Amino acid sequence: RPFLSHRTQRILIPFIAGLIVILPLTYLPGVYNRVTDGGAHFTGADAAAIFRDIIIWRGPLHLWFLYYLMLMYLAGLAMVKWCWPVISKNKVIANFVMFRMKPAAALLLLAVLSFLTLLLFNTPFIQYAPGLVPKIEYLLYYGLFFYAGWVLHADMKTYFPLLKKYALPLAFAGAAIAVYLGLTEAAAHLHTPVVVIKVLATAATALLVAGIMGGFLRWG
Repeated sequence: RPFLSHRTQRILIPFIAGLIVILPLTYLPGVYNRVTDGGAHFTGADAAAIFRDIIIWRGPLHLWFLYYLMLMYLAGLAMVKWCWPVISKNKVIANFVMFRMKPAAALLLLAVLSFLTLLLFNTPFIQYAPGLVPKIEYLLYYGLFFYAGWVLHADMKTYFPLLKKYALPLAFAGAAIAVYLGLTEAAAHLHTPVVVIKVLATAATALLVAGIMGGFLRWG
């Protein structure tokens, strides 16, 4: 109950407030420009048309991640309540589920699982998830990193010192791969196979997540 109450205050209420306030304000400049012909005129009818347009439901747009985060909280609670009591009875499975292994192996496992979920997408890179109908590929991909954070929090004494120590090498390696990916995308004539792009994107994501997190732990 305290967890649900805390997440309601931090996630659910901001999500609802954002739908009511942030999204209409996001649409406002473009709608104003279109209705008034770039500011050439502004009448009462224009104001009414602008208001009607900015309150039209177009999905959560860039607030979609808050919606998916709430779904992951519910899934996490369900796992704690019903799945973990069963899993914890088998030490081998429990250790695997909680990434209780050498940190390098844990990072590799995260990358492999991330790559497998990335294969569910038709596009080379991840995209934002519009609409309120949950999409399984987004839940699995982002849910994996949500879960990794959960595991990391449960074993901070093991992971945090290493993340601090190797923050710069991890971050620079991830950034280098990301830059190479950007250049590859810019030079479309190279025709890099999609599977290669996904392998590189997976490596960049895992390394950047670990490196940036380590940087904040060390200096922030």
